[in-house]
Amino acid sequence: MKNTANDVSIKPVRNDDMRMIFEWRNTPALVKLGSSGREVSWEEHCNWFDRVLKSGNMALYIIYNEHDPAGQIRFEKEEDETYIVTIYLTDQYTGKGIGVISLKMGVEVMLRERPERRFIAFIKDNNEASIAAFSKAGFKRITNHAKTPIGHIAMFCESGTGA
Repeated sequence: MKNTANDVSIKPVRNDDMRMIFEWRNTPALVKLGSSGREVSWEEHCNWFDRVLKSGNMALYIIYNEHDPAGQIRFEKEEDETYIVTIYLTDQYTGKGIGVISLKMGVEVMLRERPERRFIAFIKDNNEASIAAFSKAGFKRITNHAKTPIGHIAMFCESGTGA
């Protein structure tokens, strides 16, 4: 069963979300669930969470399916007004349309604050579900981004092209 926009919401991380965030940080199953499709080492996974919790250059939102936390979406400042977008969903919420809906919501929130923002995502070339999700949110495939990891594609969205 696919979810609808009425089922999904995003909220900025608050202090009372920290216990849940640390549970996610310490859950090995999340290591392979990045919407980019990239598999990360356990050490990289933990380092990412630690950076998120300490950094002022990131916006982090909890994704809710109705009232249940389903994952998170982050916007990490890359340069000027460009942000790298990553979505993590817990295992039971993948493949239900939540990623697409929360991605659109997150981009809308970020653009409302500053309409000149741009977003980029790196997705495994063979991860059709993530490619479709980012495409539906207004991201366009690009081929010339210098930081694209081997075996991945870059997808780009800016004000006026998405959400």
